[in-house]
Amino acid sequence: APVVTCAPFSIPCAETNVAPAYLSVTRGIAAAYPTVDENCTTYTQTYTDVWVDLPCATTAASGDVTAQITRTWIVTDASGNTGSCTQVISVLGSRVWDVDFPADAIIACSANVNTNPSATGAPYITHTYPSGAVPFAIWPESSACEIQATYSDQVLPVCDGTFKILRTWTVYDWCVPTSPFPPLSNPVNFIQLIKVVDEDGPSFVDVTGVDDTPADFTASTDAFTCTATVDMGSFVVTDGCSRINHAAAQVTVYD
Repeated sequence: APVVTCAPFSIPCAETNVAPAYLSVTRGIAAAYPTVDENCTTYTQTYTDVWVDLPCATTAASGDVTAQITRTWIVTDASGNTGSCTQVISVLGSRVWDVDFPADAIIACSANVNTNPSATGAPYITHTYPSGAVPFAIWPESSACEIQATYSDQVLPVCDGTFKILRTWTVYDWCVPTSPFPPLSNPVNFIQLIKVVDEDGPSFVDVTGVDDTPADFTASTDAFTCTATVDMGSFVVTDGCSRINHAAAQVTVYD
């Protein structure tokens, strides 16, 4: 029968994919699969998981085990012989002081400008796997982490097509006492500045609706009066963000 050996390992509370193939290949966890000692070269591996959520520790700290996954592996060889082992996967919690906040953001205005945190950034925690450091957003959900993030916006108009958002993030830790005093403040508040700016000038659109910026051209004057009547063409000037403030045509005269 196969001899199956499991090794324990840990994952962060914000990890949402606990499949062994993902943890092994993408996260680089060698213990994601058990080791199998088997004479037959062909065998199958199956597993079942039992997830147990654990209560907050009396004194919560970074890296507390907030949940455990008990994974039972069964290995079956070509002759129908089986072996098994039980693996414990510890889910490590994060505290409010482990949270990093998004940087300020600058966004070009548009008809459907997106200032949602999915585009401008959200609070996150970082876990270092064997494959490298991975940031996990804790908004809109924090998975198995006992922390919660929410925000409110204050919109400050600047001028046509431009405004600023003062986004106040609030992160609360359900396992830490409420306190206004740093360094163990709970909740933690953070202001992110989001600027929506109009950096693109108006565009020329001809009467057919086609983008057609007028080209330079040369017009001749009357030989006796040195004057000319010139058709400059018909154009519509549009701007996706702002009102048109001023329009002018430039004529250069060469004698």
